Amino acid sequence: MTSVCKWTPRAHVVLLILVVTLTIGLGGCTTMKSEPASEGPSSLSREEAAAESRQFSERIARLVPGYEDDLFTENERGSTLGCQLGGVTWTRGFHVRLQGPPDMEVLSRILRDDLREETDFTVEDTQASTGDPRIIVTGPGGQSYMIEWFMGELDIDSFSRCFVLVPERDGYQWEF
Repeated sequence: MTSVCKWTPRAHVVLLILVVTLTIGLGGCTTMKSEPASEGPSSLSREEAAAESRQFSERIARLVPGYEDDLFTENERGSTLGCQLGGVTWTRGFHVRLQGPPDMEVLSRILRDDLREETDFTVEDTQASTGDPRIIVTGPGGQSYMIEWFMGELDIDSFSRCFVLVPERDGYQWEF
């Protein structure tokens, strides 16, 4: 008996998220330049970390040439990944639907200009394993934003500052 597996776009995204999560979690690559805060995890709640990440991701999206409010969406759910001293980082994907891929060099310059006064942020031009351009924005608390064109959308994958997950305050991992 032969079985056929049909890969939907959603299945590809789920697989990509799984691969990225495992790669980062196992330390298989260093695409995320994270500068951990020397004092350990922050006192943020998961809700505060999520709000901070969303706000900055939306700030990035608004700088994209051709951006319009109704083109910005976010993944329905997020998740946590381990980070320094027993803390976690809140991760969530955001998307900007555009007619075609933006000029990533131009976007990188725009991001650098926008963050010029905020010297604790870095903007790094890198490449995905496919050779496609990728931009990494890293903040003072180790938060990171990975920006790349993927499956017809500009993806902004956010990783919050490291914080301690308190289930009574933040909820349990399986609830996210």
